[in-house]
Amino acid sequence: MGLVRYISTIDGDKKSVKRDIMIDEVVLSIIGLAITVVGMLGGALYWLGKKFGKIDKRFDEIDRGFEEINK
Repeated sequence: MGLVRYISTIDGDKKSVKRDIMIDEVVLSIIGLAITVVGMLGGALYWLGKKFGKIDKRFDEIDRGFEEINK
């Protein structure tokens, strides 16, 4: 990656290589943040889906109770 390029340069322009390292670090930081956000959203949506499924089951039970009362 960028660090290997910096170490391997002997007479190159070190400022541009440092800029490459900084860009690489920024890209990796953004990718890491994106993965974290996607993981958190996925977990939250999965949990909410399970909760809404339980709520739907309870409403179905309540509806069946009202249907029996109305007979």
